[in-house]
Amino acid sequence: CQSCAQNLITITTNGNGAHAMESDVTNIATCATRTFTCIGTLANIEGGQGTIMDADDGAVDGVATFTVTCNTAGTAWVNTGIDITQVECASKCLTCPSNLISITTASTGGHAMDGDVIDETTGPCLKRTFTCEGKGANIEINGDHGVITDESDVASFTLTCNEDGTAWMYNGVAITQVECAPLPACKMCEQNLIMKTTNGNGAKPFAMDTTDTSGTCAVRTLTCVGNQANIEEWINRSFFQLNNGDGTTDPPLVVTCNAGGTAWLFMGIPITQAECAV
Repeated sequence: CQSCAQNLITITTNGNGAHAMESDVTNIATCATRTFTCIGTLANIEGGQGTIMDADDGAVDGVATFTVTCNTAGTAWVNTGIDITQVECASKCLTCPSNLISITTASTGGHAMDGDVIDETTGPCLKRTFTCEGKGANIEINGDHGVITDESDVASFTLTCNEDGTAWMYNGVAITQVECAPLPACKMCEQNLIMKTTNGNGAKPFAMDTTDTSGTCAVRTLTCVGNQANIEEWINRSFFQLNNGDGTTDPPLVVTCNAGGTAWLFMGIPITQAECAV
């Protein structure tokens, strides 16, 4: 009873959420005993005795164990008088199907994900990472109820399979739809489309230059501060002093990114140069 072969038990990984045992340890005493350990959320071990659950040892700790003993003839591993010939370790949070999430391409510029990878090796539960690439790339989730963005033009979004294997979760929210799309072009005007100069008499740097992308298109505000401050804009090869201060207020120049993302517009006119002066 100290000589049962290891291959008398087949360790399978056939079912949903099945994965390798965390450990398989044999101890030699009067007769050999062999203990299988399975780790994972709602870990369980399926064998000839049915299913050994995480909580069967009195603690829900993500660990299920199953011990068998070599019989007197050394021909079988036994648990409560039953020959055990097969065992399998599984975790519920390793069973989320891919089709629990719809990947759509409905928005303007929407396209297939550049990456959709399911990771079974990092942590006890399945991880799924979507990657969207492109200028101003973002990932819309659950019907545009949230947007994942990244300034490097690569947006990534990682989800975790829940304990029941019934949903992919992000910050406690079940995600059922994702879409890869770039930001609208009218939110992507470059700052250098307007040259800020300091050439004229009294010219000085702008006190503030802020861009707001919370609306439909990007809106940029340049503010000139000082006594009798004014902003000169370059329009059709000429400077126009369109924003005059009254000595008590600072005149802003408010421009909007055009539909193509190629120009900042003031009253429909592209502004290519601006100067703050007092």
